[in-house]
Amino acid sequence: MGYPADLTEIAGRELSPWLNSPIVVAFSGGVDSTVLLHLLVELKKCQKIKSLRAVHVNHGLSPNARYWVEHCQKICCEWGVPFHVEEVKVKNNGGQGLEQAARAARYEIFERLLSSGDCLVQGHHQNDQAETLLFRLFRGTGIDGMTGIPRSRPLGRSVLVRPLLSVSRDQIECYASKHNLPHIEDESNHDQHFSRNYLRHSLLPAVEKRWPGASVRLSALADEMVSMNEQLADYIAELTRSVLQTRPEWLLGNQPLVDCVKLQGFKPATQKQIIRFWLKSQELPVPGRELLDNLFTQAVNARVDATPLFCWPGCQLRRYQGLLVAARPSPESKPVGNVYWDWSAQPDFFHETLGILRVRARQIDDLGVQGVNLPVRILEIRTREKIDPSMKISVAGRAGRKTLKRWLQAFNIPPWLRNRIPFLFFKDEMVAAPGLWVCDNYRAQGEEGYQIIWSAPAID
Repeated sequence: MGYPADLTEIAGRELSPWLNSPIVVAFSGGVDSTVLLHLLVELKKCQKIKSLRAVHVNHGLSPNARYWVEHCQKICCEWGVPFHVEEVKVKNNGGQGLEQAARAARYEIFERLLSSGDCLVQGHHQNDQAETLLFRLFRGTGIDGMTGIPRSRPLGRSVLVRPLLSVSRDQIECYASKHNLPHIEDESNHDQHFSRNYLRHSLLPAVEKRWPGASVRLSALADEMVSMNEQLADYIAELTRSVLQTRPEWLLGNQPLVDCVKLQGFKPATQKQIIRFWLKSQELPVPGRELLDNLFTQAVNARVDATPLFCWPGCQLRRYQGLLVAARPSPESKPVGNVYWDWSAQPDFFHETLGILRVRARQIDDLGVQGVNLPVRILEIRTREKIDPSMKISVAGRAGRKTLKRWLQAFNIPPWLRNRIPFLFFKDEMVAAPGLWVCDNYRAQGEEGYQIIWSAPAID
């Protein structure tokens, strides 16, 4: 068979698990996405695809961007494909580079536009796979990066599929020529200041000239690495579970924390794999090799009583009482003015900075939780900075009167969380610290009283 039949068959086979899903083509108007769209139109004519539409993202980076939109709209109109265009302003913040910033903007749009069950398809091919593998190797990557471009992966509520990864650029261009498919050429694709363009136009052609078929073999290597990485991931997942703990009493809920002593029981290379897996499982960015080495020096292998803070873009890692805690960067604390709560009239109270407070009658299942007798008056909600540091507090079920600082230490509340806790006051007397303690004078007896539930505000 010639290329046309082959490519249609390949696309149909690769998309077979999603043929009944709404198919959305990321349509730039270039040769790759044009061929992909044409293949899917053919599959729809054969009734193998039920729903097909195209989305074009206009980054506005080229003086020809408006022409590209018109071209894509015309093609979709001729082929009977519903067309949608999204305008975006690319912001190159954080020094990530224009290519990466544009890519991030595209995927944000795709995630927003796609519904649950949708299938987004892109025209990446075999040569793209080879370029990606080399790009990551030269930039510095681990085993994960050597898996290259995945054939499919979750994308928000939908799935992203690349059905042409086994197809070469020559095959795609031959198909476009055979069918006289009009397509556009982004002038930036020839600017070799961009790393990928240098790989595409200079390095890979030289490699192919010396070692014909190198791109095919690099693509095959990426496929093999996917299988190996899956097996390694299962092994590392098991090891990671063995070093994890939770500390809900630290106001961290079920967030997984790494026990440094248990982690250090493994070889250094395995320790790094565990940290990478732990971060990914929380959808946090993984630091590069050099940063990861520094992380071990400054946090994992720090002295026993150290409480270091280690940061990289998108993540903050702390060590507290021998455990590693990772989270997205906390926003700067906003000053909280005078906040009052008429709890009897408004049992569910929301505040942007303080979070959500709820009052409910105690149930039989709550008898293990200390109840609170609330005054039938308006309560004041204070944060730590508004409380006299010398004030002594009596906590129900605990001996002695201590300052707030001492009680927070006694309850093992991590220092970086202490300023986020709301404390309930009646006049100038503390009533309770929701989720932590009830003060002696407001302690309920037996089955009496209320329970106060606090949900901290999201920090990402």
